[in-house]
Amino acid sequence: MFEYDSIVGEKERKSFAQLISGYRRITVVSCINPDLGAIGTSLGIAHILAREGWKVEVVNLSGNLPRCMDFVVGFDKIGKRISYSDSLLISCNCRSPERLGLDDISMRTLVNIDHHPGNTMFAHLNIVAPEAASSSVLAAALLQALYGLDRESSTAFYAALLADTKSFTTSSVGRETFLVAAGLIEEGCDPYLVARNLTKRRSLASMRILGRALEYLRLRLEGRVALVVLDEKDMQECGAEYSDLEGIADTACSLASVEIGLALVRRKNECRISMRSKGVDISVVSEKYGGGGHRVAAGFALAPDECRDIEKRLLSDMERVLKKEFE
Repeated sequence: MFEYDSIVGEKERKSFAQLISGYRRITVVSCINPDLGAIGTSLGIAHILAREGWKVEVVNLSGNLPRCMDFVVGFDKIGKRISYSDSLLISCNCRSPERLGLDDISMRTLVNIDHHPGNTMFAHLNIVAPEAASSSVLAAALLQALYGLDRESSTAFYAALLADTKSFTTSSVGRETFLVAAGLIEEGCDPYLVARNLTKRRSLASMRILGRALEYLRLRLEGRVALVVLDEKDMQECGAEYSDLEGIADTACSLASVEIGLALVRRKNECRISMRSKGVDISVVSEKYGGGGHRVAAGFALAPDECRDIEKRLLSDMERVLKKEFE
């Protein structure tokens, strides 16, 4: 079994064990519009702590969660509000408390488990490592030493890892990533089960909206940026939800000449932008607009009145990013 000491140290483990010992109830929460990594990490943590005797709830304020994660234990019990008033909060995969979308939590004790660069270190205990391939790696390292993993938790963590690394293709993947993956498989995770659910369960609506996106795709900035713009009508005609848009920005970025792929969706209540890069840092653009993400995968959402000229502004931002002029 791979030992995780190099990922989360003894000091962090002792601090977590001491902190959690003062609580009977735990609330595991992730950011609004969570990615698969956030959901997998949350469910893995919740399963282990519930197994060890804590009362645990998993909360996410978003109404449309990725259904491909429904094979992970506990997915069907994710709630949209916090029921416990006296619980320890564990934040998963979130760089700032505002991204959780919760009401005032300033009086609550928090643990922050994250791998996003620029994390604001907002908790009483911060277990944050931007160099980690996934927040699930940090959670697995923390909990394996304290309580041990099992088939259910390793499946959740492996699903998060596979999603965050886009099937082990991101720049964050290294020798340690594969050792962690091997350790999770040793604990009982079935890698084919995870891969099948994450890659072979696309909805018909997602295929239709992808076809529409490819039809609309345009190259900008001498072919270095691929831009897709969709609107409410496109979503309705394809029967698509936000979860069906997964992969559009990645597909745009996969073109040979393209360095940045952008997917922009205009809806009645918001304008949502997903960005992907082959290496240049696009997280700085996301942060400018109040969003989050990583160096090569980021996104943000704007209110309708903030969306005026957003295409023009985005292309201007991307030009500066490509020239390494962005501040």
